[in-house]
Amino acid sequence: MALVLKKIKEAYVIHYTSQRVTGKLTLSLHTKDMPEKTAHQIDALCSMSATQPCTYALDHKQEKALMGIVSKIQSEKTSDYLFTDALQKTYRVELVHFITKIHHAHYPVR
Repeated sequence: MALVLKKIKEAYVIHYTSQRVTGKLTLSLHTKDMPEKTAHQIDALCSMSATQPCTYALDHKQEKALMGIVSKIQSEKTSDYLFTDALQKTYRVELVHFITKIHHAHYPVR
């Protein structure tokens, strides 16, 4: 179970593979679709490894949380709700928050 975050130009690609979840999950987060502070935060996480993707091992609880966020993003993509774009933006911020928590669990600030 690994979450891989890789920067490609102005976007971040998130790959996730798991033995519990069939297949692979891939999401793209474009910095233009994020609030400025959120884009800055995800840039800071990946600045430690500009040439290599950031890879995080997830436990069952973290995997379940990730899949919950991803499920919300995917359900809004097919919604015709008036505020679907705003909700998707909120869920992307939630995803960056989740990755930040995982990052600091792997690389504690000293």
